[in-house]
Amino acid sequence: MDQQFGDNLITITDEDGRSYELEILAQFEYKDAEYLALIPADADDTGDIEVSILKSSEVDGEEMLLAIEDEKELEEVYNAMMDLLYDDEETELQ
Repeated sequence: MDQQFGDNLITITDEDGRSYELEILAQFEYKDAEYLALIPADADDTGDIEVSILKSSEVDGEEMLLAIEDEKELEEVYNAMMDLLYDDEETELQ
């Protein structure tokens, strides 16, 4: 996957050449790896929004976003992301 970073937007291109514009919900480090939580850029607030968590990794000298294949890793990263988001919300309320 290719990636381009903007303010809070990222455009990724999959292996079939399809491009997707996503909004970065959170970017964080967990166990010495970097992860991004992403939602579709055109998502509206009226329905369920699907959050994707991708792992940033270097492949052949190029930064790539990869799907997390391991269910245990995905669950751990999801929990870490939720902790991060709720900690940020609590800090903003104080």
